[in-house]
Formats: sequence, C-alpha cells, structure tokens
Amino acid sequence: MDLNKFYKKIESELSRGFNLKVKIRVRQLSTTTEFIVYSKEFSDTFLHIIDTNELHLTDNDDSKFQMFILDFIGRINKTLYLTFRDEIDKITSCCDFYMSKCAKTFDIPENVQGKNLSPGSLNQLGAQVFIYRIGSHYKSLKYLTEGCNLSKFLEIEYSIGILLRSCILDSVHIMAWGKDSKIISALASESFLNNTDQLGKELKDEYLNYANYFNVDKHDRPKDEIIWKKIMYKLQDATNTVKFANQYLEYSKYDHYSLIPFIYFKSTFQKLYSIWQSMHFIKYAVCQLLSIHNIEFEKEFTEILGIYMEDDGTGVFKFKNKM
Repeated sequence: MDLNKFYKKIESELSRGFNLKVKIRVRQLSTTTEFIVYSKEFSDTFLHIIDTNELHLTDNDDSKFQMFILDFIGRINKTLYLTFRDEIDKITSCCDFYMSKCAKTFDIPENVQGKNLSPGSLNQLGAQVFIYRIGSHYKSLKYLTEGCNLSKFLEIEYSIGILLRSCILDSVHIMAWGKDSKIISALASESFLNNTDQLGKELKDEYLNYANYFNVDKHDRPKDEIIWKKIMYKLQDATNTVKFANQYLEYSKYDHYSLIPFIYFKSTFQKLYSIWQSMHFIKYAVCQLLSIHNIEFEKEFTEILGIYMEDDGTGVFKFKNKM
C-alpha cells in the first residue's frame, strides 16, 4: 500500500471512529513517523505519537490495518495517561503559586450588621475561592493517582469523574463571570440564601446578616435552576463551553445515584478522552481567571500552565498550548 494512501486511511478511521484528527510527518532518511493527534473540539489539544517501525501493508490487508489501529489507540491511551499526570502537576503548581503570591486574608467582622464588602474585594475573594477549590481537587487527583499505572488509573476513573465534575462546574462559572461581572454576586447569593427557610431562626439570621455584608440582594436572587439557565444564556455563543456544561451533566451521573454509568459502556479510550477534554477546559478557565484578576503575574501563570495568550484581533484572547 502506498504510504500516503495508508496515512489517509488512518486519518479517516480516527476521525470516523474516535473523533480525532491526525497529522502525519515522516522524517527524511529514517524509519521514524511522527503522528500528531488532535481533538476535533480543540485544535490546540494534541498528542505526539512516535512510530519507529517501517509500515508494510498491502492494499487488501484489512486485518493488519485493524491491528495497527488497535495498537495505535492503545498507544494513544498510554500517552493520554501520561498527559493527565502532567496536567495535574501544572494546575496544582499554578494554584500553589497563586496562594503564595496573590491570596489575601479576608477578616469578616463578628458583627456585620450595616457593613458591606467592597465590590473589588468580592471579586478578589471570588477568584480566590475558585482557585482554592480547583487546586484542592487537583491535589486530591494527584494523591489519588500517585504511583498508578494505566490499569489502576482506570479502576479509579469513577472517583476521578466526581472530582472533575466540580472543577468543570467552577470552570463554567468562571467563563460566565468573564462575560458578566455580576455573576459572582449571583453565586454569592447562592452561598448565603439558598434554602435558608430550613435553618433554625438563629442560624438563618446569621446567614442573612452575612448576605447583606456580601451585597446580596435576597429579594432578587436567582434560584438554582434560574442561575444555571442565566449562565447558559451568557455562554450560548461559546460552543465549547456549552459542550463542557454537558460534560458536567455526564459526570453528575457519577456523583448522584444513577444506573447510567453502569449500563452505558464506555471504552478505555472514551473514558480517557473525556478526562483529556475536561482537563483542557479546566486549564483554559483557570488561565482566564488568573490572567484577568492577577495581571501582575500573568506571565508566570501562563508559563506554569504551558500555554500562551493570542489576540485574534477582536480584543478577545485565545489560549494556545505551547508546542
């Protein structure tokens, strides 16, 4: 089989069956072939697969081709696993850097009656809570997967999905906050005023006092389902963000009692692919959050995360993985 024809066949198979794009480079004067595998959703999300074997296939040798594809997907799975470990290290390092250089202590007065937190301080506190939450979950992922090989990693994929669900939801909130500065106030409302009728009078009064301190309007606060719809409306033109809102809903089936994760079979590749895409989205959101709210350390954050920002000419910055 002509190698160019063979490579086209690989590209077609990966696109049709695995939602992947692939670019193939053959190094001159060697038997080494470099496969650069991309996600269809994110052109800057890629893996390098190096093949050092000469490929000898005939036009009609479908069995050998399918064996090659299965072996190739196996190698993608192993590369994805190594990528996860690297992504976990990047996020935890970035969050640790933030907590050491940017975090502030917010002293909440014992009696908050009649006092208010400034909007700027609410923004700082909001960003800090996001970083603390995501950083803590990624540290849990790091400890959970320490010393794991791919097989062991897959055994705990269920728990990984539950942790990622929280990080994805925070990332969706971060992206919405970037489009509407009032979102952080709506989220603060949910912190202090959700289901207060179920609290005892003393605790309810305390919650309401803190709500006033954080400038929460208890008369105009969104309910759970309304704030989610409001966020989705803000992000309706952000295709990838909406896709990961759906990823959040999928991982919600892990976190709540559901038959779906047990009756809907996912292959090893599908499980790893979902984690790969989720971690990319989370990293994107973290970079946006830190770049907007901590411009002083923008360079350090992007270097730790291994990405850079690119202005597309419209004033909107895109984030690209470094090659």
